[in-house]
Amino acid sequence: MSKLFVPFISAGYPTIDTTKNILLEFNDMGLPYIELGIPYSDPIADGPVIQKASEIALQNGINLSCIFDMVNDIKEIMTSKLIVFSYYNPLYVFGFEKFCQKCKETGIYGVLIPDIPTEEESEVIDLLEEFGLVLIPLVTPTSKDRLSYILHNKKRGFVYCVSSLGVTGERAKFHVNLKQFIAQVRAHTQLPIVIGFGVSNREQAREMAEMSDGVVIGSKIISIIKEASEKIFQEDYDRFSNDAAKTVAKEVRKHVEKLCPYVYNK
Repeated sequence: MSKLFVPFISAGYPTIDTTKNILLEFNDMGLPYIELGIPYSDPIADGPVIQKASEIALQNGINLSCIFDMVNDIKEIMTSKLIVFSYYNPLYVFGFEKFCQKCKETGIYGVLIPDIPTEEESEVIDLLEEFGLVLIPLVTPTSKDRLSYILHNKKRGFVYCVSSLGVTGERAKFHVNLKQFIAQVRAHTQLPIVIGFGVSNREQAREMAEMSDGVVIGSKIISIIKEASEKIFQEDYDRFSNDAAKTVAKEVRKHVEKLCPYVYNK
């Protein structure tokens, strides 16, 4: 059964070289999409695992400029479509038009912004379209009355459906009416529908994939990165070499491939 597997990683965690090598490993797996999270000091939709990863990346001086430099280094190699997952504030501070221009220059496919201010939404959408970037729609069980508006004229990428209310992170239970919610979304779009927030093991991935077109896994992958890094570097991140970062990336890939082969799409 062919389903989409969309991994999420936090840019710059635990180092920018590690991020680069993980992207290359995921690209080599043949994954259609990869989400690249931009670290932010107030990630309201993220649970403790991704919050901590963002905190460490920011402490290490990671910002949009160095992230774009890293992506630019590998853009000729990447066939996976990169999707930037970012809160609006870092993009606003950077300059949203400048952000769009850099995305285009570095080959980034699209963006996912969970908190676009209503008053900025029209301008944001216009700029993304001007630079040929895809806005990935994020829909929650509470947004079902706005599905026609949210999904209007969306023709590329996929729809990200949130599995349950609350923040990201591993969980045992999902929204009780999730299957019904996915059916409601399906009635408004022909795009693939993937489910994220809380998917952390193969059984959950199978359950989510059976009612949708695939899954997004984030917090669990960040935990895998943390464990692999600690195993190899004993948290001595300042001494990371590129060879060591490659070793971490290969270790991460090994565990991710075991995590959800059911939805692995090559």
